[in-house]
Amino acid sequence: MECTASDLVDLLFVWNHPHADGMSGKIFHRLLLKELNMQSLHGPPDFSNSVLEFSDSSAKFPPPINQLAKLPISPSFAMKALWDDYKPSSLFKSPLQADWAPISCSPYRSRFQIFDIGNEILLNVLSACRERKTTLTALLNALVLTSLSIHLEESKARAFACSTAIDQRRFLPPNPPNYPWMKPKETIGNYVSLQYHEFGTELVSQVRSEAIQNNTGGEISTGLLELIWSISKKVRNEIQMRLNMGLKNDLVGLMKFVPDWKAQFKSDVKKPRKLSWFMTNLGTIEEKSEPNLGEGGENAWSIRRAQFTTSTEIPIGALIFSVMSVKNGELVVACTWQDTVLEENLVASVMTDLERWLTQIGGRA
Repeated sequence: MECTASDLVDLLFVWNHPHADGMSGKIFHRLLLKELNMQSLHGPPDFSNSVLEFSDSSAKFPPPINQLAKLPISPSFAMKALWDDYKPSSLFKSPLQADWAPISCSPYRSRFQIFDIGNEILLNVLSACRERKTTLTALLNALVLTSLSIHLEESKARAFACSTAIDQRRFLPPNPPNYPWMKPKETIGNYVSLQYHEFGTELVSQVRSEAIQNNTGGEISTGLLELIWSISKKVRNEIQMRLNMGLKNDLVGLMKFVPDWKAQFKSDVKKPRKLSWFMTNLGTIEEKSEPNLGEGGENAWSIRRAQFTTSTEIPIGALIFSVMSVKNGELVVACTWQDTVLEENLVASVMTDLERWLTQIGGRA
């Protein structure tokens, strides 16, 4: 069926992080698409009554992860986490700190920019990642590191640290005895953790040196690209090591040691910023729902474009990158930052680099 303006609907699922994680948004749209196509079997949709009615779901409210699985913590992991959190920052200053983006509680207003990458380029980038034994998420982390190393002076940033979101649903058992209705991969809830990555002064200096020596007018030189692939593989290996450990020594397992979260947040905003950026990639969502639900019919629904954008969270990464794509469609990369904390020109430069470099990599593959 040929699409016209009247055939397109923008659907926004907006939520608060304590209630649901990023993957929940993907699950919501997948289940909604399935339901729409179920309804389409009975004819074209009727939107004259636009009020949605839901049954009471309180009896099946998603339980916290600690009620679904064990999160074992070793003494050494707990002691290191406590030291990292409570050590005097003035005495143990780390070059990894993002002092170039000091924490400020106001204004609490998010800014964002996005760019799209066409499907042909995206497929080539994914192919290149597989050949290099890495992933798109890891590559994006390496590209952000490279861009920030170029646009921030060494006196402001000698090293960087960032984090990547990890979906924990893969570790949760389906239909546990106390929650027989629970299907983790179809449940909207908050089941996410983080993996930290550190890029030391020597590596960042190497990136800057390679970029300066082989300035190609914005494109990545052959030498710099090899270094980027190496960094990407490093990030991928760290993520894989985290996945191999399952829920053992997971950051979420430390949450039980926090007696007062309000006090914890107030304490965090008084400390130096630890992370320069945060990367979350929801991967690909199917453009159509399951077979035999109206696909190919004149009333069938499909997803043409998907965008994932997060709001600013003051104590974490200065830049938040949110990535999502539709099968056979474009990749959408969004970047969020706190208004006035960063210069818009810096963010624009980083986003321009990412778009240009992904296109360059996709063109070479």
